[in-house]
Amino acid sequence: MAANLTAGAIAKMLNGEVTTENEMMPVLQVTELKLIQQVRKNQESTERYKLSLSDGIQSQEGILNTTLNLLVKQGGFKSVRS
Repeated sequence: MAANLTAGAIAKMLNGEVTTENEMMPVLQVTELKLIQQVRKNQESTERYKLSLSDGIQSQEGILNTTLNLLVKQGGFKSVRS
């Protein structure tokens, strides 16, 4: 299933040009997703994921907030590159 990506959305976000609610919900593609580290704190481990997003024109890498790890485990975030 092909999705229509929101071309130019990453540049708009990085330049602070997002002004409406619709602009705050772009369609982006996860091009890379990988477990990068487990942070141990008080004998608990926290998984961290690195992801790369694309709007079809530009890509941006980042670290996924740990509150969204469950989405990764449930298949809500999948990389187009295996």
